[in-house]
Amino acid sequence: MSVAITVRDWMEQYFDIRDLVRIPPDAIAPGVTDAATREFLSGVGLPEIDMSPFVPDEQFSTGMRTLAELCPEELRGLPARCGEWLLLGHFMDIPYALDGTTGTVHAIGRGCRTADSVTRPAHRDLLSLAHALRAVRQHLGFLEDQEFAVWPDDIDAVLDALIADLTQVEPDCMTHPAGIWPPLIEDIRAM
Repeated sequence: MSVAITVRDWMEQYFDIRDLVRIPPDAIAPGVTDAATREFLSGVGLPEIDMSPFVPDEQFSTGMRTLAELCPEELRGLPARCGEWLLLGHFMDIPYALDGTTGTVHAIGRGCRTADSVTRPAHRDLLSLAHALRAVRQHLGFLEDQEFAVWPDDIDAVLDALIADLTQVEPDCMTHPAGIWPPLIEDIRAM
């Protein structure tokens, strides 16, 4: 007998059910036409946890806003379709946007000012982003309460395990021009 685990069950193993923010199906922005993305947003959700490197946008659960609405000045020089992307939230202060037609997740910011670096997805879908958030929680959970954080004896081994976990899901995450992982890893090494 095999037991199938759903993505929602899997997320609830790493994040408390109360920490997963879901969007009611009728509140999902009309620009989200990719069926798998709509299902993920309403059925699984994204974590909202204090001290997490990912913070959902304040209007995430009531309907995401387009980048054109929020920050038209940031879109200068980028393809027009970027304006239709929806703000998911911020990862390490870098805006993360969702292309609702494809489900891809894009980083907008820190070294991401060329059309090529922005239009190349940071994550191929929300499940990939969820895997990354789970990996951070699994390997770097000790940072969630920095006041009482107990650092592991070998932080390099912890970071190497995180990198291995991340690259299983997104093989080029450490070389992506819009990637947040190399600076995040270096920031932690420097702490």
